[in-house]
Amino acid sequence: MAFDKGAMGKALQDRRKEAGMTQMDLASAAGMSSVNLISKYETGSMIPGGDKVWDMAVALGCSPNEILGWPKQE
Repeated sequence: MAFDKGAMGKALQDRRKEAGMTQMDLASAAGMSSVNLISKYETGSMIPGGDKVWDMAVALGCSPNEILGWPKQE
């Protein structure tokens, strides 16, 4: 499966909105110093490293795969 940064950005934004969080809320909960990073991840202009994906997943209460836009495995 190829990585699609557009799908990743959409999935991240969807998870964040489902959690009722703003970009600022997520940045703070994930220990990021800048809300601009969340914006760049959601637009696909930047790809987060594994540590940031993990931190955002924990903050959002979902799996890293969900943030990356990968389908759930059954």
